[in-house]
Amino acid sequence: MPVGPTRPRLTERWQRRSSMTKKRARVTDENALATLGAGGILDRLGEELADVSAVEVQEVPIGLIKPNPFQPRQSFDEEKLQELATSIQEHGFYGHLLVRKRGRWYQLAYGERRLRAAQLAALDTVPVQVRDLTDEQMLEISLTENIQREDLHPVDEAYAYDRLQTDLGYSVREIAAKIGKSKSYVATLLSILRYPDVEQAVRNADIPVRTAEELAKIDDIEERRRLINQVIAGNLDRDGVIAARKRRARKATTVRSADSSQHAIPAFARAFRALDRQSAAQVPPEEREEVANLLKQIIERATTLLEEMEN
Repeated sequence: MPVGPTRPRLTERWQRRSSMTKKRARVTDENALATLGAGGILDRLGEELADVSAVEVQEVPIGLIKPNPFQPRQSFDEEKLQELATSIQEHGFYGHLLVRKRGRWYQLAYGERRLRAAQLAALDTVPVQVRDLTDEQMLEISLTENIQREDLHPVDEAYAYDRLQTDLGYSVREIAAKIGKSKSYVATLLSILRYPDVEQAVRNADIPVRTAEELAKIDDIEERRRLINQVIAGNLDRDGVIAARKRRARKATTVRSADSSQHAIPAFARAFRALDRQSAAQVPPEEREEVANLLKQIIERATTLLEEMEN
């Protein structure tokens, strides 16, 4: 990552602070600049954030920093957090955190993984930049940071998109453009939040998102849960769910057709009697080919209808 020019005054200030006995994170101009350019997250907060000279970083007690109240991530990989904590102990804290002031407390805007790792590393203070951020900015920063991470759980990612929709008014198209994904990708993830049992199956049983999307298309709760259990047991995949859903739809169509027409049985009975009264001898020779083609179509249609009714 590009490194900015050395600024002696800032460096000297941090060198003086590092000589204190209290255990603190180490900050450099280089990692401060790296944080400012992290994924373009802060671009919307003003062009001055791209200029290191406009950054005022200070150390604050780690116990005074509260998590972002808009954090979409519900789970953190403890093993990776411990690895990051070890790295912090060996190499120092990378960059700085972005916070806003709330009374005597600070609310974290982004960097919760580093904050948690710093707590595991038993740091007393961490470097922060204090900004005057609105709730909307806090939400968008947190969502953007998490969405761009590869290890974000699909359910957490789906909730991030849901909040962009409900709290910030983003459309599926706008979300897709923002994260560089297709509209279908966003719509698929949003679909797993349609029913709690589907959401839980994705979170707790790690069923594939595409399979969950098909399960979310099933409105009947008993049928949906039956299929979810089969998927979790490994007896059904996405194609199996699609097939089961289509079979159920065909049955429903057959039932609706039977309910909507009181003349279904008489109509079939008439058709059967009409055929039963016929014999090959009654068909004129010049019409036999055409009649034969009609009979083949009748047989094919009757076979298909019978299969649909039996399935």
